[in-house]
Amino acid sequence: MIFESIAEFASFSKLAGNYDDDLIDRINHIYTVCVLVIFSIVVTGGTYIGNAITCYIPKEGKDERDYIETFCWTGPLYHVPDNIANLSEKRDVIHYYLWVPIILLFEALLFKTPNIIWQMTNKGSGMNLEKIAQLSEKTQLGSEKDRQETIEHIGDYINRWIESNKRRSRNLLSLMKPKRGSYLTILYFIMKLLYCLNAISQFYLLNSLLRIEFSSFGLHVAEYVQNTEVMFNNSIFPRIAYCDYKFRQMSQVVTLKTQCVLPINVLNEKVFMFLWFFFAVISGLSLLNLLGWIYRMLSKRSYVNYIFKYLTINEIGGDKPSKHSCLSFADDYLKLDGVLLMRVVGKNSTDLVVSDLVKYLWTIYMKENPPKKKRESTFP
Repeated sequence: MIFESIAEFASFSKLAGNYDDDLIDRINHIYTVCVLVIFSIVVTGGTYIGNAITCYIPKEGKDERDYIETFCWTGPLYHVPDNIANLSEKRDVIHYYLWVPIILLFEALLFKTPNIIWQMTNKGSGMNLEKIAQLSEKTQLGSEKDRQETIEHIGDYINRWIESNKRRSRNLLSLMKPKRGSYLTILYFIMKLLYCLNAISQFYLLNSLLRIEFSSFGLHVAEYVQNTEVMFNNSIFPRIAYCDYKFRQMSQVVTLKTQCVLPINVLNEKVFMFLWFFFAVISGLSLLNLLGWIYRMLSKRSYVNYIFKYLTINEIGGDKPSKHSCLSFADDYLKLDGVLLMRVVGKNSTDLVVSDLVKYLWTIYMKENPPKKKRESTFP
């Protein structure tokens, strides 16, 4: 059972995308993951297929060129700024170039993680959100009769889900329980928050993993561009590095310094230059998306007006008793999770599908909850 679930989750369709997210989510867990995996492959090719390092070998070590270059590549390379004359005065140890492909794959996993958490937990609500959105999207392709039947099937399923949630008993996780109609909404908010935090934290995470000032790297690039200078031997991704190696000569141990060129850092610099600005854009989009969804989820005016819009399209809610019923329909019947479900359907289909679905659910609701005239006098 466990292995079957893992195999299903690891299928290409699961990794490629879903019907229960929006464009910003897909940018995070699909397009960014693809970019990082491609960069990892490119850097790996440049590291292990191309000439990643070339060192100047003194005459004492001419016969051991391959050994010395391999030693320096896997050993203690360090960079000395151009304004430092003494090579022993200040050293910036370089170590990241061996780990860049793995670091990029690790970042890809981080960008996919929020979607993995969402897919593993949203089924706990009892609603197959992805399947509902997928069926709603397919209603646009069938005949009018098939379309109406599909809308009715979806509406009946959603109604049973809403009614079953009302009958759920209380539990310790009172805030998260489906009975309150906020289980999916809270999970969705957590997913959006994780996307946002992950994108922003990449700058500081790469500071730690690469041991460079990656968080300010883009600002340095902008400064070089503004001054029309060439970033030849910057301290973040230096092309020139130094290596100290020892070898025995007769009974003595001789220590030599050699200067090495790192062509791979030309590629690393361009990759992380792109990623800095790419992450900056994703961070901004994810933050705006998070704030937008917070407003949609927490503002009663927002989610009630969202349902009112589709009821108005169907010419419902014009008189005061109907307006009272509309408020109750959105706030007490659909609740946060029901409204979120309508929004997800709308993101993956059309307003016409959402309009028909809201109308059908409204019909079911009104059969069980006819408007009461006595409330007319209390409605503002």
